[in-house]
Amino acid sequence: MTTSPAASPDSDLARRPARADRRLLVATLARGAVAGMAAGMLFAAMTMWLVVSQGMPVKIPLLAIASIVQGQHAIGAGTASPLLGAVVHLMLSAAFGMVLAWLLRRARTDATAVLIGAGYGLALYVVNFVALGSAVFAVFTRLNQPFQVLNHLVYGVLVALFLLLWRPRQARSARS
Repeated sequence: MTTSPAASPDSDLARRPARADRRLLVATLARGAVAGMAAGMLFAAMTMWLVVSQGMPVKIPLLAIASIVQGQHAIGAGTASPLLGAVVHLMLSAAFGMVLAWLLRRARTDATAVLIGAGYGLALYVVNFVALGSAVFAVFTRLNQPFQVLNHLVYGVLVALFLLLWRPRQARSARS
């Protein structure tokens, strides 16, 4: 009686590391999504504080984000949805957090991870505000740019710190 390769004990052992790697990747990406949303909420709160301090309505940042989906005309027409802006912001924050979590998998030290987070936040600013903002989403170029640089920097550092604090115990002790 012969056994198929799929049922052999050797093939099962070979699949175990792949399954473990997959589970670890899924857990890493999930942590990144949560970290991204948490930092994204602080990011939104900081931006809302800024616009209110300048005498503008608190919903302005959410309307700008809604224009990504609804088009820039929606702001002028009064049809931009703050709720849609909040949902889009959380989704983007989660996605960006997942990418950073994936990038940080191989960071050798906590300081390196925080520096990568800071660089990632600045790269997000350049892509989202400088490149896409000037090419496609002009509404983003009208926002306070120095503040946006700081906000993106803080986002990247916060996601990195959150991921460092919320990592599996064996990873924590291996880096210490």
